Amino acid sequence: VNFGFVFTEIFQGFNQYRNTNVLYLSITPNGFEFFFNYKWINIKYVHQLQNLYFALTNEELKLI
Repeated sequence: VNFGFVFTEIFQGFNQYRNTNVLYLSITPNGFEFFFNYKWINIKYVHQLQNLYFALTNEELKLI
């Protein structure tokens, strides 16, 4: 939420969030899962999310 993601729905039992670029993120017991290219990518640490976001959008993930 601090990075601009907003709650959208509960998907497969987990809270799902999206941001203005329509990138989806779910919070699971194993960390985060990021939806890209029709599959979920497991992310354990925030810096992994920041790096992946930058690689996909060429923009920094801004802390709000």
